[in-house]
Amino acid sequence: RDLTGDWSSDVCSFDLKYYFKEIKAPEGYVLNNTKYSFEVNPSDTKLITINAKDNQIKGKVVLTKTDSNSKAVLKGAKFKLYSGKNNDKVYGDNYVTNDKGEVVIDNLPYGHYAFQEISEPEGYVSNYNPIGFDINKDGQTINLTFANSKAKAKVKLIKTDKETGTILPSAVYNLYNSKGEKVSSYTTNQAGEIVANNLVVGSYYFKEVQAPTGYTINPNKINFTVGVKDNDKVISLGQTDTKVRGTLRIRKVDKETNKPLANAAFKVFKSNGTLVTNCITDNDGIARLDG
Repeated sequence: RDLTGDWSSDVCSFDLKYYFKEIKAPEGYVLNNTKYSFEVNPSDTKLITINAKDNQIKGKVVLTKTDSNSKAVLKGAKFKLYSGKNNDKVYGDNYVTNDKGEVVIDNLPYGHYAFQEISEPEGYVSNYNPIGFDINKDGQTINLTFANSKAKAKVKLIKTDKETGTILPSAVYNLYNSKGEKVSSYTTNQAGEIVANNLVVGSYYFKEVQAPTGYTINPNKINFTVGVKDNDKVISLGQTDTKVRGTLRIRKVDKETNKPLANAAFKVFKSNGTLVTNCITDNDGIARLDG
């Protein structure tokens, strides 16, 4: 056989019947078991031409895209397929996983290939590690699995006094998703913090449902969004509460006549004995202490 694939022989000199049979196919081709018969006639000097054809080795690949934790199949991931030993040639168009999370390619010719993700499913972290495979047997099916992890973030909320900035333990918050569904409930710790771990991509809000003792509930929602870019990061939030305020009114009168008494002095203490302030009754016998 020469470089063109032609074969010739001058040894067939008898009036006999012969046949060719392939015993080794070229790389990348299927062995052809056909017997190519011919007959040599000494009286005939014409060149006998036999055309023998081999089929190229072809196979099938099925790539399945999954969630790395739940193993659920993922639709909408986009891939490029590269060929060649160095993965330097693009094969075909872009491939997108279907409703079954699959990319299916039939009739791939013999050779080395690699899938490269170029667009991840929504809410997932990109996986740019190429996954290689070889088509080296005719009719083979290669099954591959390519997993992605959901993007997740940590959210920290710090609760403080509006006026002093003092941290406030024991504030209770509910966390809701974009549909208004309650995700979980949290209570600020001694550092005035709530830490919500492993929140996946989406929109959320915190809402205070119980204020620390002596404070009023803050009615405002704390809205925030977790994006793919926030994967493995900490989203910091904050909210303040206002102390409950009131007015203390003391009226000093004569026990018998009920006449108002001015200039009576009072000290106001907390329940633990701490002095809060001093106050004196006015001409109407009234001492007023505003919160």
